[in-house]
Amino acid sequence: MLYCSSSQPVTTMVLHNGISARVIVDNTDLPEYDTEYDAGTNKISCWIPSESGKAFQVELTHHTQEYDTAAFFYVDGIGIMGIFNKKDSNISNLKCTGVRVAQTSECPLLFSPTNLTDNDEVLDKTVSKEMGEIRVEYHRLESTDPHEFEVAPGIEDASALEMAIHEKKKPVAHHAGLGEKKDVPSAQHYSANVGDHILTVVFRYRPISYLQANGIVPRPTSTQSSSDLPTSSRKRKSPDELEVIEISDTEDEDIGSTQDPIDDMEDEEDDEEIHQAKIARMEVSLVYLVHRSTPKLITLRLTLE
Repeated sequence: MLYCSSSQPVTTMVLHNGISARVIVDNTDLPEYDTEYDAGTNKISCWIPSESGKAFQVELTHHTQEYDTAAFFYVDGIGIMGIFNKKDSNISNLKCTGVRVAQTSECPLLFSPTNLTDNDEVLDKTVSKEMGEIRVEYHRLESTDPHEFEVAPGIEDASALEMAIHEKKKPVAHHAGLGEKKDVPSAQHYSANVGDHILTVVFRYRPISYLQANGIVPRPTSTQSSSDLPTSSRKRKSPDELEVIEISDTEDEDIGSTQDPIDDMEDEEDDEEIHQAKIARMEVSLVYLVHRSTPKLITLRLTLE
């Protein structure tokens, strides 16, 4: 049986039977969308937004632990890390902070743009069906044995996940890459014998634009008007759109956006004075037109009846 939620983001992390999981970026849990639970396989899946270049961590918490457990972390189908926890310990959070590439070295996980190529030499290269997924497998732990450190298979250095994929494969936009190596404290390593499966959590990561285009994440409602835009964002007028100031001998025409004082004369003013004033105004304008050396910023149009 499959249980589904709405496309609204989960306000807290994925949670099931006292077990929670989350993907963390910049010390903040990423929002989760379209969360589904398959009771037949004990699997939770959801969508999260990925941003290229951002480092991420994955964390699982068992809030009421009554037995020894182990969590195994995978990105794009590749096993990255396994962490176990004893029931009598004070630790409830199992966190994957990156990939151990040496006993005392680790590379952070990054959301990275997929490297596409048209080179047919890689056309037959297998692309994991789990590309674009972060998976956590949670099991009961039967026993552990001390073991020498081993790098996860297929991960020898920070460029191991930067594989080129042929564009005909139509891969997802992002994949998990590795950041620069950093020093970390040495840790004891074990081999584990696991028991019953408890829960699987799958985070499908995609750019926010993809999630919005596919109706997984609602598009934001734009309330910004043109007056809210900074000056540098506003469209500049072309020369053809520059203001035209029209000078007319009709009584109701404006110059620019300011009413000519002559046109505001009261009716009782002498008509002859008005006529002479307008003639003087037009004469001044004609002189201005003759003597202007750069007639590009404002266009003056003289209208005579």
